[in-house]
Amino acid sequence: MELTLNTNDQIDFKDSIFKQFDAIPEEVALKEMIKNYQLKYPGESGNVRPIVALACLRQQIKLKLGSDSDIAKKLNNFTKTFHQNEIEQLYSVAPAYYEDLGYEILKYYEDFTQFLNFFDGSLIKDASKFEAFLLAVEPDIWGYGNWFWIIEKLISIKYDKAEQLVIETIGNVERFRGNAAEDYFIDSFYRHAFDLCKQHNFQSATIELFKNVGSFHLYGDYYVHEGRPSCWDEKYAPYFAEGYRKALYDYWEDDDRDWLGYIHINKSLFSDNAENQKMFKKIDEYNLTQELKYIENDFAYDENNLETFGQRFYSNEDFYTLDAMRQGLIKTLITRSLKSLEENGIRIPLIMSYAVLSKTYLKDMHSEIYKSTEQLNSPLIALMEKIVLAVYLGKDHKKDSKLLLDQISSFNKAEKKYFKDLFFTEDSGIRDPMIISFTERDKEDDEIWR
Repeated sequence: MELTLNTNDQIDFKDSIFKQFDAIPEEVALKEMIKNYQLKYPGESGNVRPIVALACLRQQIKLKLGSDSDIAKKLNNFTKTFHQNEIEQLYSVAPAYYEDLGYEILKYYEDFTQFLNFFDGSLIKDASKFEAFLLAVEPDIWGYGNWFWIIEKLISIKYDKAEQLVIETIGNVERFRGNAAEDYFIDSFYRHAFDLCKQHNFQSATIELFKNVGSFHLYGDYYVHEGRPSCWDEKYAPYFAEGYRKALYDYWEDDDRDWLGYIHINKSLFSDNAENQKMFKKIDEYNLTQELKYIENDFAYDENNLETFGQRFYSNEDFYTLDAMRQGLIKTLITRSLKSLEENGIRIPLIMSYAVLSKTYLKDMHSEIYKSTEQLNSPLIALMEKIVLAVYLGKDHKKDSKLLLDQISSFNKAEKKYFKDLFFTEDSGIRDPMIISFTERDKEDDEIWR
């Protein structure tokens, strides 16, 4: 079956020439095939040469032979011998050819690059046909680097709606699929778009860009160096603020809005007008609500995580920098958690007891710790824990130690085991590495507030 190349026909990959090239497994044989066709068809011969070029390109992409490979150079030299009507045949069928290649052949960014490098426009003299080709593949090209290549080509042939294409794509970065939809790649696209707009003086596109950068800045701030967008021009700051405000208020209207969490904002990027001041106030109120929610979650009672509960406590230094409202909430939540342990008859782990006793801001709860230790343990175990806590806190424990040793002969089995765990077992009791690191930090901290 011979392939007819016109804009109405689809590519038939069952054509005998395609089958010949599909059967070639490596580059050397592919070059030999092109050489044979070049010798057999030194000039125009119907549509055979264009079909050969398309079949070779398809196999080149399948074999992952890049645009700088020997076969790519050989193929380019072959197409340079084509007459203009053969070149126009290639471009007229290129959109259908592109569609038929689909994502079975065009799988990766580099595959699309190879396709575009073949149809680079260097041989076709009819700019309108090259423009038609570019516009046909632009909506579905993969990889924004390839998309920028298409836009630059359209600009070079004076396409009058190139800026409109830029505007439409700025608002739809996710069209590039895969990595380009992730925050890092979105930020990278915006940087390249900014350079393009600046180079070609695309004012309307730049305005649209800064609106989208503002929107992105709301949730993509972790990808922004020093709290500033990677592309910035002060004269477009109002559009940045407009995009940011719209995204923010849309988020607040969303019933399921917990995904954003705390809002980080660089206020220096915004002018000091009434609209922005109102927004700042709402953000501060929102962040306070979120912070209080985080504090409540941190200090929520959970008997499965008692060993790590004390790690969440503020140091004395950090606690005293908080305002009275936050201080009161934290103390209330810790008191509530301790009360829950008491009501459920659960022994307070030593690491948690130390966390409370080492904090001056929790001094009202210190007596409750010792009281709980005595109520939920045998007298001797309570005495052991009192000694260990004294060791943790750097307090005198000689009298209690002597009292404990005088009664060592009366230890029951459980008390003997606990004594061994507390005083002789590595990485446990007085040798707990977590407690040791806590005490070193808290002793330094305590010097400030003593």
